Amino acid sequence: MNSIFENIRQFDQIQFTPQPAEDKAWSYFNLYYLREIKDIYQLFATYPGINNIQKLKAICEAEGVLSENGKTWTYRNLLEIVNALHKLDLLEENHVVDTNLFNSPINASLTPKDIQVFTTLYMKYIRFVDFHALFYNITPNSKCVFYYKEQSRFYNRFITQICEDNGSIVRIENYASEIARFWDVYTKWGEELKVINKYPLKLFGITYPSLCKDLAIAYFLNKMPSGFSVLEYISSDFSSDYIYLPKLYWYIKIWILYRGY
Repeated sequence: MNSIFENIRQFDQIQFTPQPAEDKAWSYFNLYYLREIKDIYQLFATYPGINNIQKLKAICEAEGVLSENGKTWTYRNLLEIVNALHKLDLLEENHVVDTNLFNSPINASLTPKDIQVFTTLYMKYIRFVDFHALFYNITPNSKCVFYYKEQSRFYNRFITQICEDNGSIVRIENYASEIARFWDVYTKWGEELKVINKYPLKLFGITYPSLCKDLAIAYFLNKMPSGFSVLEYISSDFSSDYIYLPKLYWYIKIWILYRGY
């Protein structure tokens, strides 16, 4: 079987171009925990007089608002949440757009209504939409993307099309690390909301050249056929040291089509 290293160098390279954002000079954020965003929003809904970060921090401490990873609240991490609320159009001049947007108490897990709110944001926010566009169809109703790191701490290469002998890779330039880092936010939100799933290919015992560091696959859960497990499929059908991506792509496509999905 050909190695991914031999084939991937033939792929066309396309520069990642995010959509222009009006009045949002800095439209990326590094927030991985949805409950924290919800809780800070709830504070603004409960205390409409919050007009600076110092007051917000004091109310956080008084209300016993907990972070999800045990970190101590600082002006910096609270400011990032506030800025994200503005970017997501949930705050307008420090006033919430809807006092009843979320219905779970502070420090409580997300309710189905809360999840629906975040899912809507996930599907429409411009920077998430940029990444939605990277997924390509295995069948008309099934989308996935392979991705890896190339000379970067963050994922910056996305295989967006695979043919028998060629393919296309969207690359995020090294100077745009804030975009590459946002992919981790994208996948974390997607997994928590049960919109996407992802697997590193090393789980299958597959090795690959350093060019494709941490090669992984992500796919839309609500687009894949019921009962289809990429993890089980690759584990049972691919056992060689190197995986040839066009072959994997077409095998999954044939697997789905053969079963009538």
